[in-house]
Amino acid sequence: MTDLLPGLALSLVVALAAWCKRSLSLSGLYAATVLGTLIYILGNWLFWAVLISFFLTSSLLSKFKSAAKQTVAADFAKTGRRDWLQVLANGSIGLAMAGAWYFSGNDPIYAVGYFASFAAVNADTWATELGILSTKEPLSILTLKPVAAGVSGAVSLLGTGAALAGAAFISILAALGLSLTTTVSWLGIAAVSAGGGFIGSLLDSVLGASVQAMYRCPVCGKLTEKRHHHGQPTELARGLNWFENDAVNWVCSLAGGVIAMALYFWL
Repeated sequence: MTDLLPGLALSLVVALAAWCKRSLSLSGLYAATVLGTLIYILGNWLFWAVLISFFLTSSLLSKFKSAAKQTVAADFAKTGRRDWLQVLANGSIGLAMAGAWYFSGNDPIYAVGYFASFAAVNADTWATELGILSTKEPLSILTLKPVAAGVSGAVSLLGTGAALAGAAFISILAALGLSLTTTVSWLGIAAVSAGGGFIGSLLDSVLGASVQAMYRCPVCGKLTEKRHHHGQPTELARGLNWFENDAVNWVCSLAGGVIAMALYFWL
Protein backbone atom coordinates (compact mmCIF):
# COMPACT_ATOMS: atom_id res chain seq x y z
CA MET A 1 0.00 0.00 0.00
CA THR A 2 3.04 2.27 -0.30
CA ASP A 3 1.54 3.49 -3.58
CA LEU A 4 -1.64 4.78 -1.90
CA LEU A 5 -0.46 8.28 -1.02
CA PRO A 6 1.34 9.11 -4.29
CA GLY A 7 -1.49 7.58 -6.30
CA LEU A 8 -4.11 9.53 -4.39
CA ALA A 9 -2.13 12.78 -4.54
CA LEU A 10 -1.44 12.57 -8.27
CA SER A 11 -4.98 11.52 -9.15
CA LEU A 12 -6.54 14.20 -6.97
CA VAL A 13 -4.37 16.94 -8.49
CA VAL A 14 -5.33 15.92 -12.04
CA ALA A 15 -9.01 15.53 -11.14
CA LEU A 16 -9.13 18.89 -9.36
CA ALA A 17 -7.50 20.60 -12.34
CA ALA A 18 -10.05 18.96 -14.64
CA TRP A 19 -12.90 20.06 -12.38
CA CYS A 20 -11.61 23.63 -12.37
CA LYS A 21 -11.41 23.51 -16.18
CA ARG A 22 -15.01 22.24 -16.28
CA SER A 23 -14.02 18.89 -17.78
CA LEU A 24 -15.38 16.96 -14.77
CA SER A 25 -18.50 17.38 -12.66
CA LEU A 26 -18.20 17.03 -8.89
CA SER A 27 -19.25 13.38 -9.06
CA GLY A 28 -16.80 12.88 -11.91
CA LEU A 29 -14.03 14.39 -9.77
CA TYR A 30 -14.68 11.86 -7.00
CA ALA A 31 -14.91 8.93 -9.41
CA ALA A 32 -11.78 9.93 -11.33
CA THR A 33 -9.79 10.32 -8.11
CA VAL A 34 -10.80 6.87 -6.87
CA LEU A 35 -10.24 5.28 -10.28
CA GLY A 36 -6.81 6.85 -10.72
CA THR A 37 -5.71 5.92 -7.20
CA LEU A 38 -6.76 2.28 -7.56
CA ILE A 39 -5.10 1.95 -10.96
CA TYR A 40 -1.88 3.44 -9.56
CA ILE A 41 -1.95 0.91 -6.70
CA LEU A 42 -2.91 -2.16 -8.73
CA GLY A 43 -0.93 -1.31 -11.85
CA ASN A 44 2.16 0.84 -12.05
CA TRP A 45 3.22 4.27 -13.27
CA LEU A 46 2.65 3.23 -16.91
CA PHE A 47 -0.91 2.09 -16.26
CA TRP A 48 -1.61 5.42 -14.58
CA ALA A 49 0.09 7.37 -17.39
CA VAL A 50 -2.11 5.64 -19.98
CA LEU A 51 -5.25 6.52 -18.00
CA ILE A 52 -4.22 10.16 -17.62
CA SER A 53 -3.16 10.44 -21.28
CA PHE A 54 -6.60 9.21 -22.35
CA PHE A 55 -8.32 11.67 -20.08
CA LEU A 56 -6.16 14.68 -20.95
CA THR A 57 -6.29 14.21 -24.73
CA SER A 58 -10.04 13.56 -24.61
CA SER A 59 -10.61 16.70 -22.55
CA LEU A 60 -8.45 18.80 -24.87
CA LEU A 61 -10.21 17.50 -27.97
CA SER A 62 -13.62 18.19 -26.44
CA LYS A 63 -12.56 21.86 -26.20
CA PHE A 64 -11.07 21.90 -29.72
CA LYS A 65 -13.27 24.00 -32.04
CA SER A 66 -16.07 23.71 -29.48
CA ALA A 67 -18.04 26.52 -31.10
CA ALA A 68 -18.17 24.61 -34.40
CA LYS A 69 -19.39 21.50 -32.55
CA GLN A 70 -22.03 23.27 -30.49
CA THR A 71 -25.05 22.59 -32.71
CA VAL A 72 -24.27 18.90 -33.12
CA ALA A 73 -23.17 18.39 -29.50
CA ALA A 74 -26.46 19.83 -28.27
CA ASP A 75 -28.11 16.55 -29.29
CA PHE A 76 -25.71 14.39 -27.26
CA ALA A 77 -27.10 13.00 -24.00
CA LYS A 78 -24.12 14.35 -22.06
CA THR A 79 -21.74 17.12 -23.05
CA GLY A 80 -19.03 19.13 -21.38
CA ARG A 81 -18.37 17.91 -17.85
CA ARG A 82 -17.98 14.14 -17.43
CA ASP A 83 -19.96 12.69 -14.53
CA TRP A 84 -19.20 9.61 -12.43
CA LEU A 85 -21.08 7.29 -14.76
CA GLN A 86 -19.06 8.44 -17.76
CA VAL A 87 -15.83 7.98 -15.81
CA LEU A 88 -16.78 4.41 -14.90
CA ALA A 89 -18.09 3.61 -18.38
CA ASN A 90 -14.69 4.46 -19.80
CA GLY A 91 -12.45 3.25 -16.98
CA SER A 92 -14.04 0.37 -15.05
CA ILE A 93 -12.86 -2.31 -17.50
CA GLY A 94 -9.34 -0.91 -17.30
CA LEU A 95 -9.57 -1.04 -13.50
CA ALA A 96 -10.66 -4.69 -13.66
CA MET A 97 -7.74 -5.48 -15.98
CA ALA A 98 -5.31 -3.72 -13.64
CA GLY A 99 -6.68 -5.77 -10.75
CA ALA A 100 -6.30 -9.00 -12.72
CA TRP A 101 -2.73 -8.02 -13.64
CA TYR A 102 -1.90 -7.37 -9.98
CA PHE A 103 -3.44 -10.54 -8.54
CA SER A 104 -2.08 -12.78 -11.34
CA GLY A 105 1.49 -11.81 -10.55
CA ASN A 106 1.76 -9.38 -13.48
CA ASP A 107 0.62 -11.69 -16.28
CA PRO A 108 1.20 -9.66 -19.49
CA ILE A 109 -2.10 -10.75 -21.03
CA TYR A 110 -3.92 -8.50 -18.55
CA ALA A 111 -1.63 -5.61 -19.40
CA VAL A 112 -2.73 -6.15 -23.00
CA GLY A 113 -6.36 -6.03 -21.90
CA TYR A 114 -5.73 -2.87 -19.92
CA PHE A 115 -3.98 -0.98 -22.71
CA ALA A 116 -6.51 -2.12 -25.31
CA SER A 117 -9.51 -1.11 -23.20
CA PHE A 118 -8.19 2.44 -23.09
CA ALA A 119 -7.11 2.30 -26.73
CA ALA A 120 -10.76 1.51 -27.57
CA VAL A 121 -12.35 4.35 -25.60
CA ASN A 122 -9.62 6.73 -26.75
CA ALA A 123 -10.26 5.76 -30.37
CA ASP A 124 -13.99 6.28 -29.89
CA THR A 125 -13.53 9.67 -28.21
CA TRP A 126 -11.10 10.97 -30.83
CA ALA A 127 -13.42 9.75 -33.59
CA THR A 128 -16.37 11.56 -32.02
CA GLU A 129 -14.59 14.81 -31.23
CA LEU A 130 -12.88 15.11 -34.62
CA GLY A 131 -15.34 13.25 -36.82
CA ILE A 132 -18.15 15.75 -36.23
CA LEU A 133 -15.90 18.42 -37.75
CA SER A 134 -15.82 16.61 -41.10
CA THR A 135 -17.04 18.64 -44.05
CA LYS A 136 -18.19 15.44 -45.77
CA GLU A 137 -21.62 13.98 -45.01
CA PRO A 138 -21.20 10.96 -42.69
CA LEU A 139 -22.61 7.53 -43.46
CA SER A 140 -24.33 4.95 -41.28
CA ILE A 141 -21.86 2.17 -40.51
CA LEU A 142 -24.65 -0.37 -41.08
CA THR A 143 -26.43 0.89 -44.21
CA LEU A 144 -23.75 3.18 -45.69
CA LYS A 145 -26.53 5.72 -46.28
CA PRO A 146 -26.01 9.41 -45.44
CA VAL A 147 -27.01 10.41 -41.92
CA ALA A 148 -26.85 13.63 -39.91
CA ALA A 149 -23.53 14.53 -38.32
CA GLY A 150 -23.28 13.39 -34.71
CA VAL A 151 -25.90 10.64 -34.97
CA SER A 152 -24.77 7.49 -33.18
CA GLY A 153 -23.38 4.99 -35.67
CA ALA A 154 -22.32 7.66 -38.17
CA VAL A 155 -18.83 7.27 -39.62
CA SER A 156 -16.65 9.46 -41.80
CA LEU A 157 -13.16 9.24 -43.25
CA LEU A 158 -11.97 11.88 -40.78
CA GLY A 159 -13.56 10.11 -37.83
CA THR A 160 -12.19 6.70 -38.85
CA GLY A 161 -8.72 8.17 -39.23
CA ALA A 162 -9.06 9.78 -35.81
CA ALA A 163 -10.08 6.41 -34.33
CA LEU A 164 -6.97 4.77 -35.78
CA ALA A 165 -4.82 7.58 -34.43
CA GLY A 166 -6.46 7.39 -31.00
CA ALA A 167 -5.88 3.64 -30.70
CA ALA A 168 -2.32 4.00 -31.98
CA PHE A 169 -1.56 6.84 -29.56
CA ILE A 170 -2.37 4.77 -26.47
CA SER A 171 -0.59 1.71 -27.87
CA ILE A 172 2.57 3.64 -28.78
CA LEU A 173 2.62 5.21 -25.33
CA ALA A 174 2.31 1.74 -23.80
CA ALA A 175 5.06 0.41 -26.07
CA LEU A 176 7.45 3.20 -25.12
CA GLY A 177 6.83 2.60 -21.43
CA LEU A 178 7.16 -1.17 -21.74
CA SER A 179 10.43 -0.86 -23.67
CA LEU A 180 11.91 0.88 -20.62
CA THR A 181 10.60 -1.50 -17.98
CA THR A 182 10.29 -5.05 -19.34
CA THR A 183 11.80 -7.65 -21.63
CA VAL A 184 8.47 -9.03 -22.85
CA SER A 185 7.46 -8.49 -26.47
CA TRP A 186 6.36 -4.90 -26.02
CA LEU A 187 6.00 -4.41 -29.77
CA GLY A 188 3.55 -7.30 -29.96
CA ILE A 189 1.60 -5.96 -26.99
CA ALA A 190 1.35 -2.56 -28.66
CA ALA A 191 0.21 -4.06 -31.97
CA VAL A 192 -2.59 -6.19 -30.53
CA SER A 193 -3.65 -3.37 -28.20
CA ALA A 194 -4.01 -1.01 -31.15
CA GLY A 195 -5.88 -3.62 -33.17
CA GLY A 196 -8.24 -4.51 -30.34
CA GLY A 197 -8.81 -0.85 -29.54
CA PHE A 198 -9.69 0.06 -33.11
CA ILE A 199 -12.04 -2.92 -33.50
CA GLY A 200 -13.68 -2.00 -30.21
CA SER A 201 -14.34 1.52 -31.49
CA LEU A 202 -15.91 0.10 -34.65
CA LEU A 203 -18.18 -2.07 -32.51
CA ASP A 204 -19.15 1.10 -30.65
CA SER A 205 -20.38 2.56 -33.94
CA VAL A 206 -22.26 -0.63 -34.82
CA LEU A 207 -24.03 -0.62 -31.45
CA GLY A 208 -24.72 3.09 -31.82
CA ALA A 209 -26.43 2.46 -35.15
CA SER A 210 -28.46 -0.51 -33.95
CA VAL A 211 -29.29 -1.05 -30.27
CA GLN A 212 -28.34 2.26 -28.62
CA ALA A 213 -31.40 4.24 -27.57
CA MET A 214 -32.12 7.15 -29.91
CA TYR A 215 -35.08 9.45 -29.41
CA ARG A 216 -37.05 11.73 -31.69
CA CYS A 217 -38.00 15.24 -30.66
CA PRO A 218 -41.75 15.91 -31.20
CA VAL A 219 -40.98 19.60 -31.75
CA CYS A 220 -38.16 19.62 -34.31
CA GLY A 221 -38.27 15.99 -35.45
CA LYS A 222 -34.52 15.46 -34.95
CA LEU A 223 -32.95 12.28 -33.64
CA THR A 224 -31.22 12.83 -30.31
CA GLU A 225 -29.70 10.89 -27.42
CA LYS A 226 -31.66 13.05 -24.99
CA ARG A 227 -34.88 12.06 -23.25
CA HIS A 228 -35.99 15.72 -23.38
CA HIS A 229 -35.49 18.15 -26.26
CA HIS A 230 -36.91 21.65 -26.70
CA GLY A 231 -38.45 21.27 -23.25
CA GLN A 232 -40.52 18.26 -24.31
CA PRO A 233 -40.13 14.52 -23.61
CA THR A 234 -38.80 12.67 -26.63
CA GLU A 235 -40.05 9.38 -28.05
CA LEU A 236 -37.93 6.26 -28.51
CA ALA A 237 -37.18 6.02 -32.23
CA ARG A 238 -34.87 3.01 -32.23
CA GLY A 239 -32.82 0.81 -29.96
CA LEU A 240 -33.31 -0.23 -26.34
CA ASN A 241 -34.37 2.48 -23.93
CA TRP A 242 -31.97 1.25 -21.21
CA PHE A 243 -28.97 0.95 -23.55
CA GLU A 244 -27.64 4.50 -23.76
CA ASN A 245 -24.26 6.01 -24.59
CA ASP A 246 -22.53 5.10 -21.33
CA ALA A 247 -23.47 1.44 -21.84
CA VAL A 248 -22.15 1.57 -25.41
CA ASN A 249 -18.84 3.01 -24.19
CA TRP A 250 -18.55 0.30 -21.53
CA VAL A 251 -19.07 -2.44 -24.13
CA CYS A 252 -16.55 -0.71 -26.42
CA SER A 253 -13.95 -0.80 -23.65
CA LEU A 254 -14.71 -4.43 -22.80
CA ALA A 255 -14.59 -5.52 -26.44
CA GLY A 256 -11.29 -3.75 -27.06
CA GLY A 257 -9.68 -5.46 -24.10
CA VAL A 258 -11.06 -8.95 -24.77
CA ILE A 259 -10.27 -8.86 -28.51
CA ALA A 260 -6.69 -7.77 -27.86
CA MET A 261 -6.25 -10.49 -25.21
CA ALA A 262 -7.53 -13.10 -27.67
CA LEU A 263 -5.14 -11.85 -30.36
CA TYR A 264 -2.23 -11.91 -27.90
CA PHE A 265 -3.10 -15.45 -26.77
CA TRP A 266 -3.52 -16.90 -30.27
CA LEU A 267 -0.73 -15.02 -32.02
